Amino acid sequence: MRDMDWTGINRALHATGNPVSSFRGILHESQQVQQRPTVVLADEGPHDLLRWTVGHESAPPWTAIGSVRHSDVVDYEFRCYMAGTLGSTSHPRTYARLAFQSSLITVEGLNKIATLWTTKPTSGWRLPDRAIARATFLFQTYCDPLTWQIRRVLKCMLWPEDVAYNQAMIDMAYDAQGNLESAILSVQQLQGRDSVWYALQSVTRALSATVGDDGWTWASFDDFIEAFGTLLELPMGPSLDGVPLQLLYLDNALLRIRESVDAQSEAVDLGLERDTRTGNSMIAIRSPTWPETCPKFCLYVLSELADNSEAHLHQLLEEARSLKNYYGEGNFRFTRSDWQALHRWRTALSGGH
Repeated sequence: MRDMDWTGINRALHATGNPVSSFRGILHESQQVQQRPTVVLADEGPHDLLRWTVGHESAPPWTAIGSVRHSDVVDYEFRCYMAGTLGSTSHPRTYARLAFQSSLITVEGLNKIATLWTTKPTSGWRLPDRAIARATFLFQTYCDPLTWQIRRVLKCMLWPEDVAYNQAMIDMAYDAQGNLESAILSVQQLQGRDSVWYALQSVTRALSATVGDDGWTWASFDDFIEAFGTLLELPMGPSLDGVPLQLLYLDNALLRIRESVDAQSEAVDLGLERDTRTGNSMIAIRSPTWPETCPKFCLYVLSELADNSEAHLHQLLEEARSLKNYYGEGNFRFTRSDWQALHRWRTALSGGH
């Protein structure tokens, strides 16, 4: 997924006269203020949109052409690894780069972050036998290439240390916990258009201390791309570019993000241009690098759905078409067969045959 470079198109399609809008929007000059959402368990009320996807037991035939996903129904995954010692790797530079982007965290705080990310109590932890640890946090969001499901992965890498921490350092780790949690919640709670926009671009970030204060920021470091990307794509393998790893914990949960009415926060800055288009829906087009078993299109619903009928989904699809809210990869252009497939999908949703 990291290799996918979704860039979109700003020009009209010469053959058809129909533009496919760019993935690159206009950069906001100031951060927008939005309500802080809360994450709740999806099984408190299973989301009806889940059935409008290929592979679901109740999926209608038209899902073979296009899936329907909601921007705020997200599959979260948390992974925690213990790194080997520097002396055990033949890649000290990679080791040093990753370890540099680390923070002190209490073992108790690490357990809390794992719980916050999936909203599920942890179990079976093999945590370090010490009061605090040094950890590197990595974040990735992307669309699953088989189902179009939005996924957000938080990976934590713990570093072995022989240092005996004094009480002042332990107190520092406790004091930093609140800011660390806020930074992690800021990417956990991406919502609406931002949720889809960043996932389509397979955004990856490393948590880094903000210079001059006790805060944290999600930063992209060009010279760390290879090392970070390897870790982000790492399954349950035994090493990272020569650094021995031990998987300590793995869990995931499908969750729904809901708005809170009493709290506000600034939108997280991931250092990318944001999509500034309008509307309640977005149409994504399958990457040519994805398997053809994945539906050609996905309609991402951004608004709350009081009516989840096929007729209403058809309205959202038509709205996205009228606003030209198309999202394609690279120099994608609609072919005749693409337009025919889109027409069949529209017809099926409208109740036609």
